Amino acid sequence: MMKQAALWITILQLPVYIAQDQVGGLGWTHLDKGIILFLWVLFQNIAAVIFGAFSDKIGRKRSLLLSHFIMVIGYVIISFADNFSIFTLGTILLGIGSGIFKPILEGSIARELNTNNSSKGWSFYIIAINIGVIWSTLLIEPLRSNGWNYVFLGSSVILMLDIVFLFFIKDTKEKYHTSSALSNLKNAIRKKELWRLVIIMSGFTAIYMQFYEMLPNYFIDWTDSSNIASSLPDFFSYENQGKRYLSYEWIFWLNPILVVLTIIPLTDLLKYYQPTKSLQIGMALVVIGISFIAFTQNGWIVLLGVCVYTFGEMVLRPKYFEYVSSMATDKEKSLYMSFVNLSYAIGYLFSSISGGFLYDNLGEKAVLACKHTYQDISELAYQDIMNNFSYTYFEATQYLWNEYNPWIVWVPYIILGVLSFILLVKQVNK
Repeated sequence: MMKQAALWITILQLPVYIAQDQVGGLGWTHLDKGIILFLWVLFQNIAAVIFGAFSDKIGRKRSLLLSHFIMVIGYVIISFADNFSIFTLGTILLGIGSGIFKPILEGSIARELNTNNSSKGWSFYIIAINIGVIWSTLLIEPLRSNGWNYVFLGSSVILMLDIVFLFFIKDTKEKYHTSSALSNLKNAIRKKELWRLVIIMSGFTAIYMQFYEMLPNYFIDWTDSSNIASSLPDFFSYENQGKRYLSYEWIFWLNPILVVLTIIPLTDLLKYYQPTKSLQIGMALVVIGISFIAFTQNGWIVLLGVCVYTFGEMVLRPKYFEYVSSMATDKEKSLYMSFVNLSYAIGYLFSSISGGFLYDNLGEKAVLACKHTYQDISELAYQDIMNNFSYTYFEATQYLWNEYNPWIVWVPYIILGVLSFILLVKQVNK
């Protein structure tokens, strides 16, 4: 829960900090953002597979302490780095630390579950993650108001506090030869059913990544959330051009609130369904939710899309964990759970670079404004770009939406979700 809170504070702010200079960020391109976040996930999943095979031999407590130590260093580096290479190094360290952490935790949970309680057990795991998300969201604005570096330093402090709790964890250390771990790894790699599922679920993970990485930028640029902000206290909003808008982090607060309140009854509702059938339902909801988010500027419809997407994610993630865990013996749980992370790496290989490229060229409001007015974006501040229109700021936004259709940036991910759904249907019918 503490680790997730630290991660959430950073991951929700990182896309905006990297690419939105109008809010005091670094002002790098969305392709830069995609490269940075791709390397994070790539190293996270390389570390996950390696440590998934050897974590039981190294020892659970030692592995968790190592992961926390590496992540703290990563958070500190990105707190102060304004150089692309150094900043990227910090995010790579975050990826490696997270990669060590995830299979150990998920493998430990998997060993405690059986066929009778697996669905509910993984649901409680998702709840714990989202409780961390909920309370950490409340810290974002107080931290950010003191400067962007406080956001990432806040994450490092939370993680350092978590280290204290690690000393109360009972250590486990299996006595087996390295050759046994390598043998288990080879057997898992040869399992076709595991690979089919990993490839299919990569479609979901591509969408999942863009929900957290492209949506904050898209929400700021294109969603008219003034109708929502007008019904909430000012704490939930920010001012732009004399109007108040919902701060984007609160749309992501809705996501974990729904998870905590509804995932257990939803799990009970689906417990009689085969995992692959549940995965179909979840994928369909994810695609529908993202479509609501993509094709409108209306803030309330976007929130509805976030809700539908969230229900899809609630169905998909615990069932995915359950399905993969059921393929493994007790000694292989950490290893097999590391393959869950491979779907994140494969999905992200497509989505991070493509997402950055698509948004840079087809979705970024400032880029589209410069395209329309034939200006060089590198020579102008964001506000100057918008002021060069003969319209008001709000009329210019609407004009660019109608003229350039920035919603097109979501279309490849919607298509990918539909293809994943079709493959899941075929998986059931085999």
